[in-house]
Amino acid sequence: MYFYFDFFLDYGSFRDLQRHRNGYCAMPLLTYNYGFNTWYIEQIPEKIKIRAINFVKKQIDKIKVLAFDNNLQYTDIQYYLPLGMNVCCHLVYDFPQLVYVTELRSQKTVHPTLRNIAHKMHKALIDNN
Repeated sequence: MYFYFDFFLDYGSFRDLQRHRNGYCAMPLLTYNYGFNTWYIEQIPEKIKIRAINFVKKQIDKIKVLAFDNNLQYTDIQYYLPLGMNVCCHLVYDFPQLVYVTELRSQKTVHPTLRNIAHKMHKALIDNN
């Protein structure tokens, strides 16, 4: 039995997830197409949240200008983007692989964006067995 997962996750947390070599974990292209993960914005105090949102927007806009002015491809642009950008993740695990990943990545020491995904994976595991 295989479990298929498609979801958005910030690239920093994706790097933690993709270290599990068992199973299939497609390497996504980091782009600005899926936005900046809202979890990071939610952690910022209200009094400076708008400034932070504008900072990220301004940073993305400048990266787009840099890419256009220098005829950069998406494969080049990804090196300029912050790790908080969302990527589209596609995973395929068999039962033992999924058990291992959900046990390891659902602990309190794991970054909250990945931990949330691990809890959803665990729910899929429970619902399908």
